[in-house]
Amino acid sequence: MSSKNGRKVLKLWVGMTALLAFVLMPFLTCSAAEQPRRGGTIVLPSNVDSSTLNIALTTDTNSFRPMAEVFEGLVELDRDMNPLPGLADSWEISPDELTITFHLAKNVKWHDGKPFTSKDVQYSLMEVVGKYHPRGRGIMASVESIETPDDNTAVFHMKKVYAPLIMALTAKSCPIIPRHLYQGTDILKNPHNLDNPVGTGAFKFKEWVRGDHLTLVRNDDYRKPGLPYLDRIIFKNIRDMGTRSLAFEKGEIDLLDFWTGSPEDYKRLSSLPDVTASPQHGEPIIALMAFNQRDNKILANLKVRQAIYYAIDRQFICEKARYGLNPPLDSPIAQAFHDFYNPNVKKYKYDLTKANKLLDEAGYPRAADGIRFHISLTYNSGHHTEKPAQIIKPMLKEVGIDVKLVAMERAVLYDKVFAEYDYDMFITAGSTSGDPDIGIARFYRTKDIRPVVYVNVARYSNPEVDRLFDEAASTMDRKKRAKAYYKIQEILTEELPYIWFYEKAEDINLVHSTFKNCFQRAYYGPMFTEVWWTGEK
Repeated sequence: MSSKNGRKVLKLWVGMTALLAFVLMPFLTCSAAEQPRRGGTIVLPSNVDSSTLNIALTTDTNSFRPMAEVFEGLVELDRDMNPLPGLADSWEISPDELTITFHLAKNVKWHDGKPFTSKDVQYSLMEVVGKYHPRGRGIMASVESIETPDDNTAVFHMKKVYAPLIMALTAKSCPIIPRHLYQGTDILKNPHNLDNPVGTGAFKFKEWVRGDHLTLVRNDDYRKPGLPYLDRIIFKNIRDMGTRSLAFEKGEIDLLDFWTGSPEDYKRLSSLPDVTASPQHGEPIIALMAFNQRDNKILANLKVRQAIYYAIDRQFICEKARYGLNPPLDSPIAQAFHDFYNPNVKKYKYDLTKANKLLDEAGYPRAADGIRFHISLTYNSGHHTEKPAQIIKPMLKEVGIDVKLVAMERAVLYDKVFAEYDYDMFITAGSTSGDPDIGIARFYRTKDIRPVVYVNVARYSNPEVDRLFDEAASTMDRKKRAKAYYKIQEILTEELPYIWFYEKAEDINLVHSTFKNCFQRAYYGPMFTEVWWTGEK
């Protein structure tokens, strides 16, 4: 087969597969008697206010959840992480994998009525995402240029092969924003970042009452006929997890997901007669704890870090903090990445004897009061890592480490931890974004030591690890990628810039049964375009 014919076949396959998925998706969970209807409002909880309405600048989930309904990427992902068309109807890849041509959806308009074109793609990805987005910056580093031969075609010219590019071009990592509203402005200070965001999505921005709610309404000019079904989406601020569970039970909110739901209440709420639960799906998310080795001489000692790992009973944390929903993890790469996960890394199973021995060897004997040293553990208040932090404190006390818990609101956390590195230990979680290079490498690469959120906050640097991550990303051969990732895991579990607690997918997803077709997409783009309301109270 000629390369030209090969490209045609690939283009046709992608286009037909995407079209079939689009046609069938709204009906996958509906019986013949349950046909979608227009109308209705779905009310969702938010933990806190969005930090920005421009998701080309952030990985903040509280910003992304509402704004992924407003902005779009070239690609969307189904619940099994398979690519579907977004703003690109189809794409074709050259034989050398260095040229990727995207054929954009036609007759797309921005919410202010201006036409969407390939120039918006070029500007968004090269000038904004590639320079400011914490995750997109690394993704776009592999792109030399984006050519725009016409309004409906964007041609990516790659510096090198980048294996996860297609699935990275979602609203979560590479959103497309309106060039006509941002070009020539200070991107970080543009007023649309905090008011009146303009996207191409199925829903439009209506209002943001800070501290209370954010409302989106149907985009009547959306390019997909008949969609969306819902009239509006309301994101209501409810900070306390228990309060969110009670509001769901009383019908004051309609949906809980892995970001807002309570593991403690999941079993009870999922058994309610008017509630539908969704199995886990989508990307694995890793809970981990960073060590500030550069500023804390105690933590700079490898034996101390090893001792802390041995002193933490991760199985107990999974049972008490995650209520048995998620397994412990002993590697920086999630087990869900089956062919990339290395099961033979050095393990740190709970062992107080080993922990005490290592602390003695490190030169930190117990004082008269039994304490070896004092240290702080910072966490995001209200986040799912809060309970693990509270469990870790008495565990470390068992081996003579006195832990001061430091709870921070998200906005303060961003400055103190990610910009100023003002912490000793920091427990957090990172989305893996469907590929180790997109969501995992950012915590360990030297180039990701920078004052932005959810990157290499440990300021770990190892040239060999950097090289191996680059090697894994620059080939489509999964066996070669796996070999590099196996070695990375061996190095990281020996050097311990972080320790790893558990992995979780998009779980504890609950919705009142009056809403249909929820949880059909992975958490990378619009989630509510095909969701509909039965009309029942």
